[in-house]
Amino acid sequence: CALSYHHIDQVQEITNNLVEYLVAGTGVLLVVDLIRTEHTIARHIVKKHISHVGGFEENEIREMYEKAGLKDFSWIFVGNWEWEGTPISMFMAKGTRPADS
Repeated sequence: CALSYHHIDQVQEITNNLVEYLVAGTGVLLVVDLIRTEHTIARHIVKKHISHVGGFEENEIREMYEKAGLKDFSWIFVGNWEWEGTPISMFMAKGTRPADS
């Protein structure tokens, strides 16, 4: 999922559903999205017509992945960009569906 998670109201439910489609033992969920900062929070408060959480912190994604049963969690910083005058930072998170699930 690329730059969509921060638009989802029920992120844990969606994560759980996506994991069900992964092949046990080899299936991987990759999420690329915004790292929450004061800039992303301020920008997304203005966009009230679309769901926004302003990004995520590593511990939030780790917890979601663990609750969904994913293992081998990793998080990497992808880079900094500017979007319509707002500085943003992005991450990529990875988790694997274990063979015994």
